[in-house]
Amino acid sequence: MKFNPVKIFFRGSYGEGFRAPSFFPLYTAQGDAPVPGNIADPELCPLGPTAPGADLSVCAIRPLARSGGNSTLKPETSEQWAVGFVFEPTTNMTMSMDWWTVMREDRIYELTPQQVVANYTTFPENLVRGTNGRLDGPGGFIRGGFVNADGDITRGVDLSLQAPARWRTDGKFTARRHLHRHLQVADLQYPAPHGVRWPVVKPRPLPALEAPRASSIRGARGARR
Repeated sequence: MKFNPVKIFFRGSYGEGFRAPSFFPLYTAQGDAPVPGNIADPELCPLGPTAPGADLSVCAIRPLARSGGNSTLKPETSEQWAVGFVFEPTTNMTMSMDWWTVMREDRIYELTPQQVVANYTTFPENLVRGTNGRLDGPGGFIRGGFVNADGDITRGVDLSLQAPARWRTDGKFTARRHLHRHLQVADLQYPAPHGVRWPVVKPRPLPALEAPRASSIRGARGARR
């Protein structure tokens, strides 16, 4: 007579990482080019070109946009952790579940002129006005290019089931099913002013449950004489 108690194991991990900026975002030559399409000066035309009595001289302009490398970029950094357990209710079945989180900061991100204009209260120093006080005046431009964004957070859970069995002809097979589920993906794309973290997190919509990430069946069959 043999008795095998139910087995359960707990596990966890923690790690840190970084990714240094490559040559392209660091040292790409900076250049100026007109913004594609007309835009409204966000300060001189706050209501937009369709507002009654809008002054098209400031509500439909094409200033220069400056883009290119940024030699002051910092490396991206990350922290990740996972906790979970492995459960063996019988000798022929193993189930596991792991919760995980990945947090990234100082993401290397290419900021467009349109994003600067749409968030001009966050980037007032990126709207460089010319000698006449206009964005499209002499010496005026919108500064875009590569920056260190604040970061993002990704959370999820992994589920796994492994169930071997035996055939009557002394063969055996093993079936394994692995499901993967994202719980939340939050983007914090734009750089926070003066190092202050964004107070609002914008989750990305995701399906309720993804298709199985991995599924396999292995088998062997034989007979004795």
